[in-house]
Amino acid sequence: SQPSNQILTIYTMSRPDYTNDDRFDGLFLQIAHQTQGIEPLLDTLFSFLRRKSDFFTPPAGGDAEAAIAKVNEVVRKHADIYLKDK
Repeated sequence: SQPSNQILTIYTMSRPDYTNDDRFDGLFLQIAHQTQGIEPLLDTLFSFLRRKSDFFTPPAGGDAEAAIAKVNEVVRKHADIYLKDK
């Protein structure tokens, strides 16, 4: 039998903080350089998500608005971090 505190630990584990993760900076800088700007970089990212993931696949009975809401949520989070650190 597993101690109950081990089960609790599983449910209370937090997600890693990716808001300051610099592991991919070199890759993103290379993409930004090759695409020559932020908007083309974003187009490349969303093209990848559209073609190679289910990011835009709506939940049952929904539409792609959930994907747009998630992007807005993440952009707002990073804008808030920027404004706080400014």
